Amino acid sequence: MPLFSLDIEKSIPGEFWTNRYILNSPDLASAVTVGNQIVSIERAVHKPGVTFTRYRVSDIDPTTDVYSILAHALPGL
Repeated sequence: MPLFSLDIEKSIPGEFWTNRYILNSPDLASAVTVGNQIVSIERAVHKPGVTFTRYRVSDIDPTTDVYSILAHALPGL
């Protein structure tokens, strides 16, 4: 099964950071679905002052350019 990289970007005023996960998914669409589930889990453990700005799912093959970026403006819960 192909591997995909998931980067979830978060911010507080004046600071951005990401968490990266490696996903084992059959295709990009499945990896995006798993990414959305992980965003939901992360939101549950972050305070409302943290904003989830976007996440990016991409394959890890350096010879391709397969990716999807999903923009959010969701607070932590």
